[in-house]
Amino acid sequence: TKQGTWLTPVASERALAGIRSERLRALEEPLGQGILHRTQALGALRRVDVAFPLIHGTNGEDGTLQGFLELADVPYVGAGVAASAVGMDKALQKAIHRQHGFPVPDDVVV
Repeated sequence: TKQGTWLTPVASERALAGIRSERLRALEEPLGQGILHRTQALGALRRVDVAFPLIHGTNGEDGTLQGFLELADVPYVGAGVAASAVGMDKALQKAIHRQHGFPVPDDVVV
């Protein structure tokens, strides 16, 4: 979600049903019910051969999901934690590119 909550499949279905029926509401799981607290979910995650993170935006694309996968010892494709974090910080990304001699258009950080 935009608030940083990762939804389980059941919660995702509920969210989609709420959108379809135009009854939008926040779907938060009570403490202890999230995926990090579910032993069986983490066990299932360890049986994954490789993860293909298809995610966009803060709280996932910024290295959060990649870090979670690394902590769970799950191989994944794509950029790692640091590269994902730098990719979300455009000013830092441009500074690194400039430092390594890549041409970067002038910009102003506001």
